[in-house]
Amino acid sequence: MNRTKQRQLVYEMVQNSFSHPTADDIFQSVRAEMPNISLGTVYRNLGVLVDMGMLRKIAVPGQPDHFDRMSEWHDHMVCEKCGRLFDVKLEHSLPEQLAERSGMQITGYSLVANCICPDCAAHTTFQM
Repeated sequence: MNRTKQRQLVYEMVQNSFSHPTADDIFQSVRAEMPNISLGTVYRNLGVLVDMGMLRKIAVPGQPDHFDRMSEWHDHMVCEKCGRLFDVKLEHSLPEQLAERSGMQITGYSLVANCICPDCAAHTTFQM
């Protein structure tokens, strides 16, 4: 697979991000260095990088897809208030537990748990 300048910039932007950027976030960042890049080019390169296993795509209901620089498997939590995504590493592998209990081979899964992050919880007033 060819390493184009566009693909390298897209990859580096995600690798240097400690959030889980969307394609539009990535497009805006890459465009600062390469003004003539198109959103379609960003999407195509994200698809290639995901297919190569260099990035992970995270589907969050009600939000655009996010992209993760960490290719090793882990799960995510999304704050119901601010929409931020957080990485979560489970102590015991969920796919292994599912395979053990079901007797089936797990070929993939996606877990995005809903939560309220500490920042949002601190600003939420609860009424009784």
